[in-house]
Amino acid sequence: MFTHTEVRRSLAALVAAAGMAATALATPVGTSFTYQGLLENAGTKVTSTVNVDFRLFDAASGGTQRGGTISQMVTPDEGVFSATLDFGAGAFAPNEALWLEITVEGETLDRQKLESA
Repeated sequence: MFTHTEVRRSLAALVAAAGMAATALATPVGTSFTYQGLLENAGTKVTSTVNVDFRLFDAASGGTQRGGTISQMVTPDEGVFSATLDFGAGAFAPNEALWLEITVEGETLDRQKLESA
């Protein structure tokens, strides 16, 4: 069980906001993006398979959830893991800030603001 879990923001979240990307390119790029993080438990890099839930919100706290909850089993390699997430086109609106909430084995971590890259 996790007593103190951290996900460091090596956030290679390549968020291609659907509206912005679709207007910039002739071919739609879709709504999925890759999230990478470093998972530690009490300072030790996690290497065992864990259940992770991802939720997208329109505020740093409170707010409205966008899209559904994405649940995945991830197996970090020396703590590093990645997940492909797709909350659907309806989750994104042009020029709107969004935050990712992550729950690891039932422990909810602080939300992280998504940035485009």
